[in-house]
Amino acid sequence: YLTMAVLGVYSIGVMLSSAVGVAVTRLAGSVFFGAFSQVARERRGDVGREYYAARLRLDLLAMPVLGATMVFGPALVGLLYDARYHDAGWMVRILCPRVALQCVLAPCSVLMIAVGHSRQLFVGNVGRFLAVWTGIPVGWWLGGLPGVVWATTLAELPMLVVFLRAMHRDGLLRPSRELFAPAAFAGVALASWALGT
Repeated sequence: YLTMAVLGVYSIGVMLSSAVGVAVTRLAGSVFFGAFSQVARERRGDVGREYYAARLRLDLLAMPVLGATMVFGPALVGLLYDARYHDAGWMVRILCPRVALQCVLAPCSVLMIAVGHSRQLFVGNVGRFLAVWTGIPVGWWLGGLPGVVWATTLAELPMLVVFLRAMHRDGLLRPSRELFAPAAFAGVALASWALGT
């Protein structure tokens, strides 16, 4: 049910929505792993503080851009591509929350490895795989192509749950601080929507 033409349109939606996510993932892997590992070895009690300091910088970088992209995505697609690709616009709107989740998960994955919880990374990836494997056919049955795209977005949630539980168990989780990323994403999205109407 996914033709090559549809996959081509989807790939444009992924490309436009994921640029920030790619940058965050690379930064988390190349810079934060060493920093988190050193703090975990030398000052274990400071790991949470260092993690959230790094997360704040990433959240301030990524979430406003993704919130604005979610709102203006269709206009951006219309500006860059002809009418054959306009469906990529609504795909961008669904995929931006997925990339926002990935921007939270990338530094969290690095933290899990740095503090010796690589098993949680495996469990989270299994959860993501199962969510995709079951979610795509269910999404198609419930909502057609938009349902499939939503399934790929929601498939990030199992890993988030696994990571947050592990952080809570280690005393690293700060629930109020975890609210900053969705608040920044939603706040800029609402402001962009108000600006565009």
